[in-house]
Amino acid sequence: MARFPKGYVKLTSSCPGCLAWGDFRGRLCHTCYMFGRGHDAAQCTGCRASSR
Repeated sequence: MARFPKGYVKLTSSCPGCLAWGDFRGRLCHTCYMFGRGHDAAQCTGCRASSR
């Protein structure tokens, strides 16, 4: 069974990790996804933004 109906076009979106634009398979771009697999999430020391 297909994940999306025939003729479905996924909208371009931005990565919440690095703000890159593109057509991603998941929520994050490939680079942020792979980086996140080997690193723990923490608060940004520069802007104090919390990671997801």
